[in-house]
Amino acid sequence: RAVPNFASFRVSVLGSNLPSENITAQLFDAAGVHGDVDVQVAVEEAGSSGVKLQLELSDPSALVTGEQYGVRLLANQALACESHPKLATFYAHGPITVTEVSRPVGDTIFNAYGFDQIDLGGDGIFLASNSDVVVRFSSPVAGEWERVASGSMVAAANELRVTTTTPAVPLPDDWLVSCPDTQRPVQSGSCIPDIPAKVALSLDGGLTFSAPFDITFVYVRPVKVGFLFKTGVDDFGWSAQVNQARTEIEGIFGNAVNASTYFINIPEGDFESLQPNVGNTFATGTPVPERVTDTDGTERANRYYTGIAVMRRMCDEDFDIIVPTTFGFSKMARDMGDYIGCQLAGDGQTLSDKYTTFFFGIGTIGISDVLSRAYVKAFQTRYLAGLTAAYELKRQRAMLVEQHGEGYVVENPVCVGFIAANPGNVRGVNAFARGCREVDPECIVRLVFLGTFYNPAAERDAAAFVHNVGKCTVVIQHTDSIEPQLYFRDAGAYSIGYNYDLRTYLGDSVLTSERIFWAPMLAHSIRQLMDSQRVPSTRAAMTQLSDDLRYGLDRDGLGLATYFSPVIPQYGQAHINRRIAELAQRSDDEAYRGIFCGPDMKKSWVMKTADGTAASAVIGYCGENPNWERLEDQSVRSWNPTHFWDADGTFLSPNDAITETDCLGEAATNLGPFSSSFDPDEVYNDFLLEGIELFEPQDTPFGSIVGPRTGDGSDCSGPVGRLGDRFFVMPFEFAQCDGSQWKYTKGACNADTMKAPVVYSWLKDNITGVELSCGSVADVAGKFSTLAELPYLEDGPPCDYIPHGSSPEIVGMGFTILGVGVNAIIILLLLRYKGHKAVRATQPVMVILMGIGGILLCLSNTAFAHKPTTERCVTQVVTFNLAFDSVFAILWAKIYRVNRLFAGVKKLKRVVIKQKEMIMAAMSLIFIDGLILLVWMVVDPPTPRIVREVFVNLPAQGQGSLDVVECASESTLFSELTLVFKVFLILSACALVFGAKRVPPSFVEHRFIIFSAYNTAIFSGVVLLLTSSSEDPSTAYMIHCAGTCFGTIIVNGSLTIPRFLLAFDIWRVDTIEKTSVGASAAVTGSNTTTTVAPETSSE
Repeated sequence: RAVPNFASFRVSVLGSNLPSENITAQLFDAAGVHGDVDVQVAVEEAGSSGVKLQLELSDPSALVTGEQYGVRLLANQALACESHPKLATFYAHGPITVTEVSRPVGDTIFNAYGFDQIDLGGDGIFLASNSDVVVRFSSPVAGEWERVASGSMVAAANELRVTTTTPAVPLPDDWLVSCPDTQRPVQSGSCIPDIPAKVALSLDGGLTFSAPFDITFVYVRPVKVGFLFKTGVDDFGWSAQVNQARTEIEGIFGNAVNASTYFINIPEGDFESLQPNVGNTFATGTPVPERVTDTDGTERANRYYTGIAVMRRMCDEDFDIIVPTTFGFSKMARDMGDYIGCQLAGDGQTLSDKYTTFFFGIGTIGISDVLSRAYVKAFQTRYLAGLTAAYELKRQRAMLVEQHGEGYVVENPVCVGFIAANPGNVRGVNAFARGCREVDPECIVRLVFLGTFYNPAAERDAAAFVHNVGKCTVVIQHTDSIEPQLYFRDAGAYSIGYNYDLRTYLGDSVLTSERIFWAPMLAHSIRQLMDSQRVPSTRAAMTQLSDDLRYGLDRDGLGLATYFSPVIPQYGQAHINRRIAELAQRSDDEAYRGIFCGPDMKKSWVMKTADGTAASAVIGYCGENPNWERLEDQSVRSWNPTHFWDADGTFLSPNDAITETDCLGEAATNLGPFSSSFDPDEVYNDFLLEGIELFEPQDTPFGSIVGPRTGDGSDCSGPVGRLGDRFFVMPFEFAQCDGSQWKYTKGACNADTMKAPVVYSWLKDNITGVELSCGSVADVAGKFSTLAELPYLEDGPPCDYIPHGSSPEIVGMGFTILGVGVNAIIILLLLRYKGHKAVRATQPVMVILMGIGGILLCLSNTAFAHKPTTERCVTQVVTFNLAFDSVFAILWAKIYRVNRLFAGVKKLKRVVIKQKEMIMAAMSLIFIDGLILLVWMVVDPPTPRIVREVFVNLPAQGQGSLDVVECASESTLFSELTLVFKVFLILSACALVFGAKRVPPSFVEHRFIIFSAYNTAIFSGVVLLLTSSSEDPSTAYMIHCAGTCFGTIIVNGSLTIPRFLLAFDIWRVDTIEKTSVGASAAVTGSNTTTTVAPETSSE
């Protein structure tokens, strides 16, 4: 280290068995022992691992500044270390005086937030190997503040200077407090005080310092930087790498830069076809709506809107730099140049009420007054990746030979699959091929164009294609997602990562990763802006950042990942690292030397030109994409010597021969990485080198390769973007069936099985109305390329209605026919024997009406079969209730008649109840129920409704539920009213029967009326209980039909059959008459003249 001429310094000696006393020292120079200066030694510490010594020079003035000296240590006058006696070596120096502290741009205004690069000049500064340079800053205003910052020595204009970076000053508490607007304070010296400080220099590691030099720190508005990302920042790709630069910028500049604002998942608005005047909306006053209407009438989000809105907001909030991070933001950024919030004041000199905002485009196309761009010499890492891949190809080929024996010829040569976004990437493809064939002359690169820079699904399909169709075992890409690396890892193959160090995430299947480091370029532009902000006039006069930064290995703009996969041999890694070091020494045009050199670069494919020669322009189709042709005759499109330059940097003449030392020069090929046209003179962009293969047009389960385009625009549209010759098209694939693409319902009930099949149908998209579809069987590529058949379940849940022709319907119809037939026979017999006194006594007209009601009640069963409809539901309710009323209301009237007659006997008065009165009484009851039914049908008519769910095991998604549909009203009010009314009739009839229990036994009809009433009550209750408790429609239907059949037969039969037996003389008439006479005698025996006629009267 450097030691001052008045220094006392320490030396630590590590080792074993070292003495801790009797240690002496000798000073020596290049000539030997320096006897004029003694070295005093004092042991400060001693231990098992070593000693720490304090050395004191007796006469430091005898040392010569800048000369090198050494110290020998001796124990007991013997050398302590025979092999390395020089234990301490140092340079002597004299006093240091700092006379100047300035920034590289010349001014002496230092940012209080720190991170300014400064130079210290003065007297006594000397350059020593590994000198311990320390620069100390201090400020009395900021309190007890001291920081030691490391610096480095530089030589500029034959003058030695020290360069370092200023630290951030601990800011006073009252900073910004007195400013009217603390968010946007004015320049330093107005409301913000300057901070005096001192700087001192040490060249001996801080043992001694020069006299302090006065400097001043001032307020410089922190540079606000905002970012727009098209994806999230955790994508392990382009966005992740740019976001790393954002965080590095915060670390480089601290509080001097605010880069904390960023927006993710912003659509690339340059590709919005429905937005008029893309890239020129502010200048033309074109509205940018949030939503647009597509050609099919569908409304969707405007992809141009979000990015413009975000950038406009950042301009309004005084951001200094906005960073659009992909080429899809290029036109949007240029558009923002016409937004007043991003502009200077009209005179171009003074600041407007807003700060001027600049745009630093990463990978963008074109530049403007406000838009600068940055990219890298990506061909350098492409070349290095080619070297890496070649070592893996050679390893695989050697393994195949070892496995099959000497002489084995690889049927499908191992190859590298290259997935490129578009033909504008061929410069990098060529560089990769050059590196690959440099190590492995048999290297084959199979290239596909994708038509998009970011589409994870398409990138994964392209990886599957080059692996399975191209038989490639290594993949590299100029696209953004990590899907190719994931696919090759899962397939047991290898890959080259892009942007992010993917080996840290995916393991050793990643051979290495190409990385782009955006922080140096972004820091350059930020420093440029920071330099201009110190003086308002300078800031106002600045109209553009550096317009086109293109860093390479020489400026740390890109590189490979730190570590290789262990499958790359150590000698291969050493070779690649040597090439990195060599290329890092080359700048500008020199960067191309060593990659694109020599006459052995043969063209294998060229872009098709108008007349087939290099003299005419390339024909571009479908957005400037070329058609390709294999070049069999090298003389047709041979190299133009004027594109090459020799070792001295002189371009060749047209007739010069190209030699090994002649290389392609950037000056002839300097289009951007995303060229919008293909000029045959741009020799990087219109050809593919030997070893690169394009796939022939083909269709496979893994995807398709399309051939040349026609130029009429009809064949330009692809699933992920515009197509071009030799572009990859994803295989057509249905979504995998998961139940979300279809719906299921119950089909028509099967009359044989009484089960409803479960029928499936495709759902439709809510917006487009197109049927959703899916596949259920994967093909060899793992794709669901075949439309699945809709599932079908033959034996589903039980039918919720009685289908036509089913067994329950037949049984029900049998009961119905039986009931109708018996009631009809009763009516016919009544009509035939109505004159017989026994039949006449039963009131034939009333019983005939009951028989008609019984027929209607049985016929109402037909309304309860078949699929429910609104009309059928109404018919069910109306016919059943009125038919039931017509039977039971007449029975109720007959019971009421008997009750009235014998009540009159008790009071010894004549009672006459005419048949008309009975009919009117029955009609009154029917009217009441009919009125309830009428209101019901008007207010809340029964319709087919879902009443419950039934669960079944479905063929596609396990257990599912199906709706059970029955006739029902929204409310149960009216059905309950009719039920209550009928319960009232039945109970009141039973009460009347009970009240007439003392009717003489000789009144035979009464006994059968009692039988009818009680049986009706019991039978109705049982049938109601059974039908309501059964969830099986078939069982409920048959019980219902049987109940109506036998109920009407019992009611009407009990009233008529005994009379028919009398009419047919089956019963003895004298027996009936005897009982009748007895009854008459019993009545006439009372003290009344009122008599009751025997049961021969109709009254």
